[in-house]
Amino acid sequence: MTTGNGIKLNRHLIEELPLLIQKDITIKLPGTNNGNTVYTAKILSVDDNQLQINLPKNIDGNGYLRTSARVLVNFVLNGVLYESGADYIADNNAARILIIDSDIIKANRRLTQRLPLIIETVYTPISDLSMSSGQFSHLRWKKCQTVDFSSGGILLSTSLQADVGSYFLLNLEIDMLAGPLFVFGQVRWSAKLGYGKSGCSCGIMFITADNLHNHFSRQARTALPPIMLAFTNQKQQELGKYLTKISEKKDKGV
Repeated sequence: MTTGNGIKLNRHLIEELPLLIQKDITIKLPGTNNGNTVYTAKILSVDDNQLQINLPKNIDGNGYLRTSARVLVNFVLNGVLYESGADYIADNNAARILIIDSDIIKANRRLTQRLPLIIETVYTPISDLSMSSGQFSHLRWKKCQTVDFSSGGILLSTSLQADVGSYFLLNLEIDMLAGPLFVFGQVRWSAKLGYGKSGCSCGIMFITADNLHNHFSRQARTALPPIMLAFTNQKQQELGKYLTKISEKKDKGV
Protein backbone atom coordinates (compact mmCIF):
# COMPACT_ATOMS: atom_id res chain seq x y z
CA MET A 1 0.00 0.00 0.00
CA THR A 2 1.33 3.43 -0.95
CA THR A 3 -0.03 6.97 -0.95
CA GLY A 4 0.85 10.10 -2.91
CA ASN A 5 2.28 11.83 0.15
CA GLY A 6 3.69 8.78 1.94
CA ILE A 7 6.98 6.92 2.07
CA LYS A 8 7.17 3.15 2.15
CA LEU A 9 9.26 2.08 5.14
CA ASN A 10 11.44 -0.95 5.71
CA ARG A 11 10.27 -3.84 7.82
CA HIS A 12 12.39 -2.67 10.76
CA LEU A 13 9.46 -0.46 11.79
CA ILE A 14 7.43 -3.61 12.46
CA GLU A 15 10.01 -4.48 15.12
CA GLU A 16 9.22 -1.21 16.92
CA LEU A 17 5.49 -1.89 17.17
CA PRO A 18 5.78 -3.27 20.76
CA LEU A 19 6.41 0.35 21.79
CA LEU A 20 2.72 0.92 21.03
CA ILE A 21 1.45 -1.44 23.74
CA GLN A 22 -1.12 0.43 25.86
CA LYS A 23 -1.11 3.27 23.33
CA ASP A 24 -4.16 4.53 21.43
CA ILE A 25 -4.56 4.10 17.68
CA THR A 26 -7.28 5.05 15.21
CA ILE A 27 -8.99 2.71 12.77
CA LYS A 28 -10.78 3.97 9.67
CA LEU A 29 -13.47 1.94 7.98
CA PRO A 30 -13.75 3.41 4.44
CA GLY A 31 -16.59 3.30 1.98
CA THR A 32 -19.54 4.25 4.20
CA ASN A 33 -22.27 6.59 2.98
CA ASN A 34 -21.05 9.50 5.09
CA GLY A 35 -17.33 9.03 4.42
CA ASN A 36 -14.85 7.27 6.68
CA THR A 37 -16.05 5.97 10.03
CA VAL A 38 -13.28 6.43 12.60
CA TYR A 39 -12.77 4.24 15.66
CA THR A 40 -10.33 4.40 18.57
CA ALA A 41 -8.64 1.41 20.16
CA LYS A 42 -5.78 0.56 22.55
CA ILE A 43 -3.08 -1.97 21.69
CA LEU A 44 -2.93 -4.76 24.27
CA SER A 45 -0.15 -6.92 22.84
CA VAL A 46 2.05 -7.24 19.75
CA ASP A 47 3.26 -10.38 17.98
CA ASP A 48 5.25 -9.36 14.89
CA ASN A 49 2.66 -7.54 12.73
CA GLN A 50 -0.33 -8.93 14.64
CA LEU A 51 -1.82 -6.53 17.17
CA GLN A 52 -4.31 -7.50 19.82
CA ILE A 53 -6.53 -4.52 20.61
CA ASN A 54 -9.48 -3.73 22.80
CA LEU A 55 -12.94 -3.42 21.28
CA PRO A 56 -12.64 -0.27 19.13
CA LYS A 57 -15.20 2.45 19.76
CA ASN A 58 -16.46 5.01 17.29
CA ILE A 59 -14.57 8.29 17.82
CA ASP A 60 -17.89 10.11 18.23
CA GLY A 61 -18.76 7.78 21.09
CA ASN A 62 -21.40 5.78 19.25
CA GLY A 63 -21.08 2.11 18.41
CA TYR A 64 -18.33 -0.50 18.10
CA LEU A 65 -16.71 -2.16 15.12
CA ARG A 66 -17.95 -5.74 15.47
CA THR A 67 -17.52 -7.06 11.93
CA SER A 68 -14.29 -8.32 10.35
CA ALA A 69 -13.18 -5.86 7.67
CA ARG A 70 -10.34 -4.34 5.68
CA VAL A 71 -9.36 -1.09 7.46
CA LEU A 72 -6.82 1.74 7.51
CA VAL A 73 -4.85 2.15 10.75
CA ASN A 74 -3.10 5.31 12.04
CA PHE A 75 -0.68 5.35 14.97
CA VAL A 76 2.01 7.64 16.39
CA LEU A 77 5.46 6.21 17.05
CA ASN A 78 8.26 8.42 18.38
CA GLY A 79 6.25 11.51 17.52
CA VAL A 80 5.67 10.49 13.88
CA LEU A 81 2.30 9.58 12.37
CA TYR A 82 2.15 6.35 10.36
CA GLU A 83 -0.63 4.61 8.52
CA SER A 84 -1.09 1.13 7.13
CA GLY A 85 -3.71 -1.13 5.70
CA ALA A 86 -4.78 -3.94 8.00
CA ASP A 87 -7.13 -6.88 8.30
CA TYR A 88 -9.45 -6.41 11.27
CA ILE A 89 -10.58 -9.74 12.72
CA ALA A 90 -13.58 -9.73 15.03
CA ASP A 91 -14.87 -12.63 17.09
CA ASN A 92 -17.27 -13.07 19.98
CA ASN A 93 -14.76 -11.82 22.58
CA ALA A 94 -14.10 -8.22 23.59
CA ALA A 95 -10.53 -8.49 22.23
CA ARG A 96 -9.91 -8.00 18.52
CA ILE A 97 -6.97 -8.63 16.18
CA LEU A 98 -5.35 -6.31 13.61
CA ILE A 99 -2.95 -7.86 11.09
CA ILE A 100 -0.89 -4.91 9.88
CA ASP A 101 0.52 -4.74 6.34
CA SER A 102 4.32 -4.70 6.27
CA ASP A 103 4.44 -1.63 3.99
CA ILE A 104 3.74 0.98 6.67
CA ILE A 105 3.55 4.55 5.38
CA LYS A 106 4.86 7.73 6.97
CA ALA A 107 1.74 9.86 6.76
CA ASN A 108 2.45 13.29 8.22
CA ARG A 109 4.35 14.85 5.30
CA ARG A 110 2.58 17.89 3.92
CA LEU A 111 2.49 18.36 0.16
CA THR A 112 2.17 22.12 0.57
CA GLN A 113 5.04 24.37 1.57
CA ARG A 114 5.36 25.11 5.29
CA LEU A 115 6.10 28.62 6.44
CA PRO A 116 7.29 29.42 9.98
CA LEU A 117 4.44 31.71 11.02
CA ILE A 118 3.54 32.38 14.65
CA ILE A 119 -0.08 33.40 15.16
CA GLU A 120 -2.07 33.52 18.36
CA THR A 121 -5.31 31.72 17.62
CA VAL A 122 -8.05 29.63 19.21
CA TYR A 123 -9.53 26.19 18.60
CA THR A 124 -12.15 23.88 20.01
CA PRO A 125 -12.37 20.07 19.77
CA ILE A 126 -15.49 18.98 17.89
CA SER A 127 -17.38 15.88 16.79
CA ASP A 128 -20.63 15.11 15.03
CA LEU A 129 -22.31 15.22 18.44
CA SER A 130 -21.26 18.83 19.08
CA MET A 131 -22.21 20.03 15.61
CA SER A 132 -25.95 19.89 16.11
CA SER A 133 -27.98 23.01 15.45
CA GLY A 134 -27.78 25.74 18.08
CA GLN A 135 -24.65 24.55 19.88
CA PHE A 136 -22.10 26.78 18.15
CA SER A 137 -22.78 29.67 20.50
CA HIS A 138 -21.74 27.42 23.40
CA LEU A 139 -18.40 26.27 22.00
CA ARG A 140 -15.50 26.61 24.46
CA TRP A 141 -12.47 28.02 22.69
CA LYS A 142 -8.91 27.19 23.81
CA LYS A 143 -5.94 29.47 23.14
CA CYS A 144 -2.98 28.18 21.17
CA GLN A 145 -0.13 29.34 18.97
CA THR A 146 0.89 28.27 15.49
CA VAL A 147 4.40 26.94 14.89
CA ASP A 148 4.23 26.67 11.13
CA PHE A 149 1.56 27.20 8.51
CA SER A 150 0.67 25.92 5.07
CA SER A 151 -2.42 25.98 2.90
CA GLY A 152 -2.92 22.28 3.63
CA GLY A 153 -2.40 22.28 7.37
CA ILE A 154 -0.96 23.81 10.48
CA LEU A 155 1.30 22.90 13.37
CA LEU A 156 -0.06 24.06 16.73
CA SER A 157 1.44 24.36 20.16
CA THR A 158 -1.38 23.36 22.52
CA SER A 159 -1.76 22.87 26.25
CA LEU A 160 -3.41 19.46 25.93
CA GLN A 161 -2.58 16.45 23.77
CA ALA A 162 -5.27 15.58 21.23
CA ASP A 163 -6.17 12.14 19.91
CA VAL A 164 -4.98 11.34 16.40
CA GLY A 165 -7.99 11.31 14.09
CA SER A 166 -10.02 13.73 16.22
CA TYR A 167 -11.32 17.01 14.84
CA PHE A 168 -10.78 20.69 15.63
CA LEU A 169 -12.59 23.83 14.64
CA LEU A 170 -10.03 26.63 14.27
CA ASN A 171 -10.62 30.37 14.22
CA LEU A 172 -7.71 31.78 12.20
CA GLU A 173 -6.86 35.41 11.60
CA ILE A 174 -4.14 36.35 9.11
CA ASP A 175 -3.67 39.41 6.89
CA MET A 176 -5.07 38.04 3.62
CA LEU A 177 -8.28 36.80 5.21
CA ALA A 178 -9.44 40.28 6.24
CA GLY A 179 -10.88 38.97 9.47
CA PRO A 180 -11.39 35.65 11.29
CA LEU A 181 -11.92 32.48 9.29
CA PHE A 182 -13.42 29.27 10.65
CA VAL A 183 -11.55 26.21 9.42
CA PHE A 184 -12.18 22.55 10.21
CA GLY A 185 -9.15 20.32 10.74
CA GLN A 186 -8.25 16.77 11.63
CA VAL A 187 -5.45 15.84 14.02
CA ARG A 188 -2.89 13.87 11.99
CA TRP A 189 -0.28 13.54 14.71
CA SER A 190 0.22 14.67 18.27
CA ALA A 191 3.25 14.49 20.56
CA LYS A 192 4.09 15.80 24.01
CA LEU A 193 6.89 18.35 24.28
CA GLY A 194 10.04 16.90 25.80
CA TYR A 195 12.75 18.09 28.17
CA GLY A 196 10.41 19.12 30.98
CA LYS A 197 8.21 21.32 28.79
CA SER A 198 4.46 21.28 29.23
CA GLY A 199 1.95 21.01 26.39
CA CYS A 200 2.27 19.29 23.04
CA SER A 201 2.72 19.81 19.32
CA CYS A 202 -0.28 18.98 17.19
CA GLY A 203 -0.29 18.55 13.41
CA ILE A 204 -3.62 19.55 11.84
CA MET A 205 -4.80 18.78 8.31
CA PHE A 206 -7.23 21.41 7.02
CA ILE A 207 -10.61 20.22 5.74
CA THR A 208 -12.25 22.50 3.21
CA ALA A 209 -16.00 22.98 3.10
CA ASP A 210 -16.00 21.05 -0.20
CA ASN A 211 -14.55 17.97 1.54
CA LEU A 212 -16.53 17.93 4.78
CA HIS A 213 -18.66 15.08 3.40
CA ASN A 214 -15.66 12.76 3.79
CA HIS A 215 -15.52 13.40 7.53
CA PHE A 216 -18.94 14.35 8.91
CA SER A 217 -22.46 13.04 8.52
CA ARG A 218 -24.96 14.74 6.27
CA GLN A 219 -27.09 15.66 9.26
CA ALA A 220 -24.15 17.41 10.93
CA ARG A 221 -23.20 19.29 7.75
CA THR A 222 -26.70 20.60 7.12
CA ALA A 223 -26.73 22.07 10.66
CA LEU A 224 -23.71 24.26 9.90
CA PRO A 225 -24.31 28.02 9.58
CA PRO A 226 -22.87 29.64 6.41
CA ILE A 227 -20.05 31.32 8.36
CA MET A 228 -18.63 27.86 9.05
CA LEU A 229 -18.39 27.05 5.32
CA ALA A 230 -16.18 29.90 4.13
CA PHE A 231 -12.96 27.86 3.78
CA THR A 232 -13.58 26.38 0.34
CA ASN A 233 -11.10 24.76 -2.06
CA GLN A 234 -10.79 28.16 -3.77
CA LYS A 235 -10.00 29.90 -0.47
CA GLN A 236 -7.38 27.23 0.24
CA GLN A 237 -5.72 27.96 -3.12
CA GLU A 238 -5.73 31.69 -2.37
CA LEU A 239 -4.12 30.99 0.99
CA GLY A 240 -1.43 28.94 -0.72
CA LYS A 241 -0.58 31.79 -3.11
CA TYR A 242 -0.48 34.25 -0.22
CA LEU A 243 1.91 32.09 1.79
CA THR A 244 4.12 31.60 -1.27
CA LYS A 245 4.43 35.39 -1.66
CA ILE A 246 5.37 35.75 2.01
CA SER A 247 8.00 33.03 1.63
CA GLU A 248 9.47 34.68 -1.48
CA LYS A 249 9.71 38.02 0.33
CA LYS A 250 11.51 36.38 3.25
CA ASP A 251 13.96 34.70 0.86
CA LYS A 252 14.73 38.08 -0.73
CA GLY A 253 15.06 39.74 2.68
CA VAL A 254 12.19 42.12 1.97
